[in-house]
Amino acid sequence: MDVVIPAVAVLVGALVTALVGPAWKSRHDRRRAAEEIVSRYSRPLLQAAFELQSRLYNIVRLAFLTSWVGGKREHRVYAEESTLWLVGQYLGWTEILRREVQLLDLGDVARTQQLRDRLLEVSELLATDRLSDSRFQLNRSDQRAIGELMIVRRRNDTGTRSDCLGYAEFRVALRDAEFAAWFKGLRNSIVATIGDGILAARLSFVQRALIDLIDLLDPDRSAFPDPDIRGKLPLPYVLPGKGQRTRLRLARFVDDVGWQPFEEWAAAQGLEANGNAWKRSVASSSRVGARFVLVAERDQDGRWLTLDGWAEPPRWARSLRVTPETMPLTRGGRWFATSRKRGRLLANDLLERYDRPLVL
Repeated sequence: MDVVIPAVAVLVGALVTALVGPAWKSRHDRRRAAEEIVSRYSRPLLQAAFELQSRLYNIVRLAFLTSWVGGKREHRVYAEESTLWLVGQYLGWTEILRREVQLLDLGDVARTQQLRDRLLEVSELLATDRLSDSRFQLNRSDQRAIGELMIVRRRNDTGTRSDCLGYAEFRVALRDAEFAAWFKGLRNSIVATIGDGILAARLSFVQRALIDLIDLLDPDRSAFPDPDIRGKLPLPYVLPGKGQRTRLRLARFVDDVGWQPFEEWAAAQGLEANGNAWKRSVASSSRVGARFVLVAERDQDGRWLTLDGWAEPPRWARSLRVTPETMPLTRGGRWFATSRKRGRLLANDLLERYDRPLVL
């Protein structure tokens, strides 16, 4: 009997290895190969995402497109076509990654799941029709098509590899009417923005989503160590249907100063701050107009400080269906315009104390 039990255990182990082992090994090998591909293409995707978010930041904050009005024609052509290329380059690397590894087959791998979610977030923001402004909108099928057009095969020592069109190659390709037709809508959006100087909110949403993608691909900040070049644009307003209070993301940055600038600002403005060492809020008082609300919050490690603000209507106005969702600080509606302006002045005073970009 003592001999039989070990023999049975060995037999069962052999059967399990024979039946489960190959399947487990096959799955492990597929997952490992896919993760190697993701790792291989993460760097060019990271670079493309960073360059695109940087251009969007410059368009919104530094008037990159409108600054070319009245300038030389070649400058305007550069502003248009380099922006088109940056969008195409990002979509190209996204499509390359999609082709090389089936992300949906690796949903149980946490990092790959996160990568898929971040890519989907950018894609959805480019495609959504829930924004009142349709400029810079790209349907998902058009995103895929542009990504496909941007892919080229290049030879190397080990064979061929997928790559994206370089800027010079892209400008040559734009001479082809069929190729250029896929970028017509984006080009028209750029021209419209140059013409009226009014920015599309979509640009801010996409830039913020790209920063989230960059933070995932470069968590240790080895590629882009300077936190000041990875900041998010202010959130103009929330998408309809989200059910969130309309907050304006004033700033998010690494802060080693502490609460002193915040406290000095609150005292100078006659505001009383509530909260603790991690989160503080202030609200201006107003019986007639809207009140300004600001929330400052530190993350768990105490390094990052996030500033959010919004204009909030008084209680009596709620019967008129005036809600915080209709009252962002920067745009939208005529209700309580003076109060929103006052809120921007208060916010900008605080941002100046932290040396951050002001709310426009």
